[in-house]
Amino acid sequence: MLILDGDEVRAAFNEKLGFDRDSVRENNRRVAALCGQQRRNTDIILVPIISPFAADRAMVRKLLEPGFFEVWFSADLATVMGRDPKGLYAKAKTGEITNMIGYAKTHPYERPVSPDLVVDSGSETPEQSAKHLCGAILSKIGQK
Repeated sequence: MLILDGDEVRAAFNEKLGFDRDSVRENNRRVAALCGQQRRNTDIILVPIISPFAADRAMVRKLLEPGFFEVWFSADLATVMGRDPKGLYAKAKTGEITNMIGYAKTHPYERPVSPDLVVDSGSETPEQSAKHLCGAILSKIGQK
């Protein structure tokens, strides 16, 4: 199993990209390309990344099918803000960050219409959500 953390990939390969819509789209495309390359080396690739736009998720699905599995960790804004380890929402609240996805009116998060798995992380602890995801992965690959 390989984990391509969105923040780590951005820091290593895409640090010059910003967080405007075009930069987020390009970051997602590059991460999808990296996943495509790594498929030869591993069976399961987890990509914890914010992909806020439906069109971008559709693009990535098209690039990686078959085998693409979209997981939406659903939570309300208050829960997300309460779990913000980097303090980004606090910076958005004070205006230090002006284009925070899902917070700024100009950068809404477009909810997935038909993800392959929904994890209701707003009503679960992070540990419960992780178990939920692991159970789905094991089920998908045929292990119980």
